Amino acid sequence: MCDQVLEGHGATVWALALNADGTRLATCDHTGAVFLWAEAGHGGKWARAAALPAAAGPPATLFDVAWAPGADGRLATCGADDALRVWAPADGADRDVLALRAEAKGAHAGDVNAVAWRPAGGDGACLLASVGDDELVRIWELAL
Repeated sequence: MCDQVLEGHGATVWALALNADGTRLATCDHTGAVFLWAEAGHGGKWARAAALPAAAGPPATLFDVAWAPGADGRLATCGADDALRVWAPADGADRDVLALRAEAKGAHAGDVNAVAWRPAGGDGACLLASVGDDELVRIWELAL
């Protein structure tokens, strides 16, 4: 039984990800929109908390979104503009206000279809894996 329907996307929703403690949800769509949703208390209803700023240039489909393991609030996105992006909480802002911290344009020769975080040690390294239309799996260490 469906408990709640979250509305707001204006096009096909391609992916979703829950953060490490299950209190935030990120979704991405065909227009390049990324919405952040927050749970209102344990077992409560979900509400849209924020949207990420659009990437520069024409809108491009985002195929995947992934929260970093742990509680630092980093989020990775990837899609049809061939880029991989990492977002993190803006300095001094609410945890749902994310700013672009790293970007790998041309991450693949074609669409970047999925992204996943590699759990890292306490050194804070940003370690990601991505896959694309170029038939490659790439491992990334991005400076934030």
